[in-house]
Amino acid sequence: MVKFIFTRIFRLQYVQKIFLCDHDLSAFKEKPSASIILGLFLIVLSYVICWPVIASIISLSIYLKRPVISLVAPVIYGFSHLVFITGMYLAGKRHGPIFVNWLIYKLLYKHYILYESDKYSSRGVNEQ
Repeated sequence: MVKFIFTRIFRLQYVQKIFLCDHDLSAFKEKPSASIILGLFLIVLSYVICWPVIASIISLSIYLKRPVISLVAPVIYGFSHLVFITGMYLAGKRHGPIFVNWLIYKLLYKHYILYESDKYSSRGVNEQ
């Protein structure tokens, strides 16, 4: 079953492209641009907006015995999610694909070698 799953994964055109190209992480050594810094700031801000503020609002609604106040929590959660997505877009539009391709390569490399050796042998590794 595992062999079948990895065989299907390695047939994907995206994965085949990853194994054909060079994986250079030198883009991370460059000085970060203003959009990357702003994006990272927005990501951190989204966490500060979300859970502490929501916990405070719910605690306040419990303390004041007014459950209507807690209806603001989903709105704040949605706003913090939009702030997070904006931050990810700004911080990761250049570095995100580089890192994801490198990560996929590292995670699948061992299985790729097993698949390739299994592909050229007459019998599978688990078959005897």
